[in-house]
Amino acid sequence: DTPPYFFDREACVLNATLAFGMSGGAHSSPSPAAISVTVEPAARLTVIENDVAFPDPAKHLILSKTLEFLSLADPPLSISIRNAIPHGSGLGGSSLLTASILCALDVYFNGADRLDSRLSRLVNNVLYVEQMMESGGGWQDQIGGLFPGVKCILTVPSRPCEYRIDYLEPGAAALSERSLVIDTRGQRKAAKILTSIRGKYLDR
Repeated sequence: DTPPYFFDREACVLNATLAFGMSGGAHSSPSPAAISVTVEPAARLTVIENDVAFPDPAKHLILSKTLEFLSLADPPLSISIRNAIPHGSGLGGSSLLTASILCALDVYFNGADRLDSRLSRLVNNVLYVEQMMESGGGWQDQIGGLFPGVKCILTVPSRPCEYRIDYLEPGAAALSERSLVIDTRGQRKAAKILTSIRGKYLDR
């Protein structure tokens, strides 16, 4: 899912979505969304994430790059974020937070009508913001978070990138019942891994 691979080759990623806060097997009740973003009008730009205020919103890298991408300079908004994904966990948190912020701002300015028709553009916009952050992130994390389940995500070379999602319904429930996620609290930077991958691909 990492550029520039899919610029000139077909690409496919097998992706499985995790449901945070679930325990006790398949009969558990789902928790609230792993990430939620609330946008409201305000006198000036204020940002709060997990009850921590950012006196300087520019210090919130993901939000500041997202606003820069949208050409929004210090909009008079109050943006409140709830984020249950551990930073640096490798679970696509930056892409999912970027997607959540973009989606919340899109709904705030343009309304929720026909939001589903704008999801492909949302996925590509997250891809652009990730490059602005120099993470090298691709498209599978935001697609994985927007579309639950176990699925193959496929692309063919095109600009902008277009996606096809094939769900693996047979066996998906069995996979869910036999999967265990353990949080080691270990962190890793996606950019370090993806820089190596990109370099090797460009060098052929």
